[in-house]
Amino acid sequence: MEQFVEVAGRKVWTRLVGHGPAVVLCNGAGAASVGSWPEVEGESARFATIVTYDRAGTGRSEAPEGSPTADDMAEELASVLNSLAVNRPVIFVGFSMAAFLVQLFACRRPAEVAGLILLDPLPDEFLAQLADQPPEVKASLRAKTAGPPRRRPA
Repeated sequence: MEQFVEVAGRKVWTRLVGHGPAVVLCNGAGAASVGSWPEVEGESARFATIVTYDRAGTGRSEAPEGSPTADDMAEELASVLNSLAVNRPVIFVGFSMAAFLVQLFACRRPAEVAGLILLDPLPDEFLAQLADQPPEVKASLRAKTAGPPRRRPA
């Protein structure tokens, strides 16, 4: 079933196929996910519910105002799963940049994650290079990726 769900006032394109435990497939960078995994979806849908969605500004999904942070993307993913009433915990498959996204989601919401499969993730060396940047570059990168720190309820 393909449909739009509303996330933060925007339409996000989604697809669910199959039955069983949920597996969420997330594409990297600016690539749409819906329709990008035909072989994986077809085979996996025999024993799992396969969830794909086009992140804000990709595929058929509406673009957000401004550039989303990694935190924004993780929250969008949570909203998509909530809108589709996907049972948790789920297995996430993150390709390339989305490997970072699903790891961030897992750090923020560990009880909702059954497992992570990281395909061609950003190398640790790349992330380590970010640590060697001047303070103003680190601050800028931090603001663009993780967003403000979140407080956990007491």
